[in-house]
Amino acid sequence: MVYRINRTVIYNPDDGTLTLVDDSDQDCVGEISLTPTANRLLHLLIMHQGSVIEREALLEHVWDNYGLKSSNNSLNQYVSMLRRNFADLGLEEAAIVTVPRTGFMFSQDLEIVTEAGQSPPVSPPPLSAPAPDISPLSAPEPQPPSARRTSKARLLLAALALVTVANLGYLLYHMLGAEHVSYEARYLTGELHGCPVYSFYRSSANTHKATLAEVEHQMKLSDLSCPAGSEIYYRLQDAPDDRPTPIPFVSVCYPLADGRYAKCHSSYAY
Repeated sequence: MVYRINRTVIYNPDDGTLTLVDDSDQDCVGEISLTPTANRLLHLLIMHQGSVIEREALLEHVWDNYGLKSSNNSLNQYVSMLRRNFADLGLEEAAIVTVPRTGFMFSQDLEIVTEAGQSPPVSPPPLSAPAPDISPLSAPEPQPPSARRTSKARLLLAALALVTVANLGYLLYHMLGAEHVSYEARYLTGELHGCPVYSFYRSSANTHKATLAEVEHQMKLSDLSCPAGSEIYYRLQDAPDDRPTPIPFVSVCYPLADGRYAKCHSSYAY
């Protein structure tokens, strides 16, 4: 779903871009590419526009659930970065509102519609499952000692069965499927010096030229070449807390006939 904010900024969560369009909607005046973490944070806030999301929920759904280390400092820095992004795109209103000692919300004063002309869902998906009902009326009756021993034995047998299945699955994987390696989805962006350039984000055609220019600039800085038969990969890495902008990552890889890669030469623009 693509969102239009205050009629001038188009936000596409699929590729993490914020695009400023002119009055005719024909030309891209400016565009900002968000890091995956900033993209998740903004998408979550927009889906719950006008509702305060607690800090703990934001840290869980933007960082913890993706195996990233979360902190209030990181959250504050990403919120500040998103505010600067919107200011750079000409939105004078505060897009993200701070609710002291609670969390953040996307301003309800900003108009948001989807590209299909519909407003965002009024009831977005819940951030967490509702707490179970543990009223005294639903509490289980106490079991006699013999019943408790039986239950423990059944739990132990079930656990042993699960371990056995897991071990069998591990062995079968290495016996039958160890050679089948899966990779993260990649998308063709264009070509540089005869080598295909892939990104790990879906992106619109009007962003490809800027991406190829960034890749070529990074390769020159790092003295990376592109021999015949190699492929180029590009992505934006999340930056540490002391850096407000994402880190471009470029890698030149040499594919083998079986779908694997012999080696890669990589570079970070840190």
